[in-house]
Amino acid sequence: MESHTNRTTSTPIDRRTLLGGLAVALPALASVSLVRTLAFADDYNGSDETNAALADAQQRYNDAMTQLDQLNNEVFDAEANYQQISSDLDATNQAISDLQTQIEQTQADLDDKREALSNRIAASYKAGDTALLDLVLGADSYEDLTNRVYLANKISDSDAQLIQEVVDAQSELESEQSQLQDQQAQQEQLLSDQQTQLDELNDQVAQTEAYASSLDQQVQDLMAQKQAEIEAQAEAARQAAAAEAAAQAASSQGQGAQVYSVDTSSTASGSDSGSTSGSGGESSGSSSSSGSSGGTGYQPADVVAAAYNYLGTPYSVLDCSGLTSQAYADCGYSLYHQSGVQYNTVVAAGNLVYDVGSLVPGNLVFYSRGGSIYHVAMYVGDGMIIESIPSSGVAVHAYNYCDGYCGGGSPF
Repeated sequence: MESHTNRTTSTPIDRRTLLGGLAVALPALASVSLVRTLAFADDYNGSDETNAALADAQQRYNDAMTQLDQLNNEVFDAEANYQQISSDLDATNQAISDLQTQIEQTQADLDDKREALSNRIAASYKAGDTALLDLVLGADSYEDLTNRVYLANKISDSDAQLIQEVVDAQSELESEQSQLQDQQAQQEQLLSDQQTQLDELNDQVAQTEAYASSLDQQVQDLMAQKQAEIEAQAEAARQAAAAEAAAQAASSQGQGAQVYSVDTSSTASGSDSGSTSGSGGESSGSSSSSGSSGGTGYQPADVVAAAYNYLGTPYSVLDCSGLTSQAYADCGYSLYHQSGVQYNTVVAAGNLVYDVGSLVPGNLVFYSRGGSIYHVAMYVGDGMIIESIPSSGVAVHAYNYCDGYCGGGSPF
């Protein structure tokens, strides 16, 4: 949004009022000269140094926003990867838990069969089966004992088969458990690495956001500086043209002629009139306009529709007062391309209101900072405005999207 230095209490001056006053007070030649000098602010462009600094700041801001978009996409991807790894780890933990239950059940089954085998051996021993006793005493492990008993055919083939199946099942489950534990360790490391990457990306996002914010402020400050230079250039040109016009008028009217200054307090909503008199004679003139809504006959919906035609236009192409003046121009009505002057035009017409509920579509809406009007938008109804701001160009927002709302109304 643009920043302007003219105060909200300054004398209302708009392009059409100035021209109306000149038509009364000055000769036609002088009026044409001032019309040419007082064109829209586009005729002035600030200093080359300020323009170069502004272009550089805007480019760096755009680059920072592009980088921020890329970082945000990387954060989204990293968060998705983190969630996937976390989900995989949860599944592995659940599989380990389920497998542990199976191992415990298998172990209990094996213990039952071992107990049955032990009881069988004990019974054989009590019966005096010394050969079996030798087998038992000669075994160096439980598995060796099982093999010896099996080979000696002192237990049934079915008992030996069942015990071997349980032993094999337990071995397989323990192997699977070991693999899952390895997988669990890998996934935990992946999750830790992903969290580190996500933290680093979030830090980069925060740094880039801070950098972009500082650049945004630089851009706004430079735009304010440029606008101040434009206004100074326009004012200097206006004063020079007024002085030239006054000199030409005095020369054309002869010795003793009296020339009155422009009546900057008149508005375009009624009539502009004035007179000059002197020893040489008397002359008078007037201008007027009529119609609805302040004497202009414009329909608010027309300018709203015209403004909507520029949705999405970059701020660099159409700034805030450029949008409002262009929308009105598209409907055949002239507004000076400067937010402070547009504010003064509404004030001079006696149409400024502060209650948002009193605004109607097509009204101008103003924002101030430090006692100066820095932004203008157009009311479209239901508390919404269409405006042009650096971050989004022409877009529709709530009326309080920008700070400093200070009223609005019709300029005519």
